[in-house]
Amino acid sequence: MLASGSPRRRALLARVRRRFSIRESGVPEPVPRRPVKARFYVLRSATRKARAVARRVPRGWVLGADTEVVRRGRVFGKPRDAADAARMLTDLSGRWHQVFTGLALIERPSNRLWTAAARTDVKIRALSPAAIARHAQTNHDKAGAYAAQARGNPFVEKHRGPYDNIVGLPLAALRALLRRAEKTKNPIFSVGARTARSEAVDFSTKKAKSMQGHRKNFLRKKKPDIAPRIPRSK
Repeated sequence: MLASGSPRRRALLARVRRRFSIRESGVPEPVPRRPVKARFYVLRSATRKARAVARRVPRGWVLGADTEVVRRGRVFGKPRDAADAARMLTDLSGRWHQVFTGLALIERPSNRLWTAAARTDVKIRALSPAAIARHAQTNHDKAGAYAAQARGNPFVEKHRGPYDNIVGLPLAALRALLRRAEKTKNPIFSVGARTARSEAVDFSTKKAKSMQGHRKNFLRKKKPDIAPRIPRSK
């Protein structure tokens, strides 16, 4: 089940899974006022969306996703109106920024959770004031007030990283996430009330796996009993 009403994500997911249902999460997406760690932010948001839908699903898989436009730690979010869209496009015009997408997959009824994230560096074309005023009238449902899939591609000049991530669903990251979940089916952590700080952790990296292995080896070892030292008499 896809926890998103985005037609772009729906079309991209259809390339990976033929049959799936859709249920919007209804989770609000407030834009942080201060710079944030973008990777953690999108993973946390995706987890919240997946969790909101998973509560209403007795059995199956739920996929949550969150895509954000970020520049220097600032999350742009979706524009409130044309004036807000114009401000966003002015800030992005002719400059590089990053697009992050967080993915969260929950299995019901076990509440097992797997996460992944993707990043793409994007440079927006230098837009004239007239072009900004024209484009600001649309794309109010998209982060950063621009559409990467727009006809003629009037926005993206260059990019480094997966292009489908800019659209809203990085398929390579999604396929890897599904393979990992179907292969292991072991809980990384349960989606409970006490996972607020760890819910966005991604254990797919080799470093994290190594840390887990060291922890397990440490727990297996039994510390030897050490007798107290007795001072020698003179």
